[in-house]
Amino acid sequence: MIASPLPAASPGFSAPWAILLNIEIVQIQSRIYSVLYSNESCSENTFCDNVQDIMSSLTEIAKGIPQNPSRPIKSNRDPSKLGIRTSISLFTMLYQVQN
Repeated sequence: MIASPLPAASPGFSAPWAILLNIEIVQIQSRIYSVLYSNESCSENTFCDNVQDIMSSLTEIAKGIPQNPSRPIKSNRDPSKLGIRTSISLFTMLYQVQN
């Protein structure tokens, strides 16, 4: 596992909302692989709990992606102002993780 600090806002650069959501999606994808394809056996209850936790996490990530994206305003970027291409890209990644 690679551990490094998450990107933070820096003056003169775009806010890191999209990359942070992207990182969360990849972390969930890793959890999916470890739960579904693990060589370790676990009880049915544990497996179901893990899958429910993954689904809950995916739902929370989806809520963080704006449903009606707009063109971002350069002086005040926040998650609700992601651009159309960024939102579509994040939804595509999220969809790929779910399928």
